Amino acid sequence: MKLKIVIVSDDVYYLTGISKGMKESGTRVESIFLSDAGEFERFTLTTSFSLSKDTVVLLSVREPGLLDRLITFFFSKVTLCISPSGLHSRRHFFCQYGVYYFNKNKTLSELNDILIAISNRKNTESNTITDKEFFILSELVRAGNVKRMYSAINISEKTVSYYKRSALKKMGLLSSQNYLCIHPALSAVKTIQRH
Repeated sequence: MKLKIVIVSDDVYYLTGISKGMKESGTRVESIFLSDAGEFERFTLTTSFSLSKDTVVLLSVREPGLLDRLITFFFSKVTLCISPSGLHSRRHFFCQYGVYYFNKNKTLSELNDILIAISNRKNTESNTITDKEFFILSELVRAGNVKRMYSAINISEKTVSYYKRSALKKMGLLSSQNYLCIHPALSAVKTIQRH
């Protein structure tokens, strides 16, 4: 079963544009137009589409009160909820169908704290992500392209591969086939292909 994207917006042009692009790339997409809080009330009572842990929600809503209510509504029902104010997830990174998603706004200490909390492990050197590993992950996320990253930070492909694999292993991802991905707020899933 593939990941499903649900787009919720009060901007019909945004909704049409982004859903069209994602559908063309083969992504399962459902679009929902909500113009105000009254429509939200009707939406929560009559929603017929299925929400599951295989769902990622993209929110583009200008009214802060409505945005907060939508985040609260979706938060416990889906894997990841993305809004203009950032990522909302019970886990700040996750692996699904061989794809690894990483919240680019996390600091090294926050990421290690999350790892310890969700895996119930001790904070030992072998379980903790190092500065170098975190630097490689962060630079991959920032560059958005592996080749651009090599030239930007002047590190060999072999070194990047080693530290990336090491960090992913500490996060519980043992397969070298996992791709490192990011979810920039309000944009389609962006994949950094493994070389």
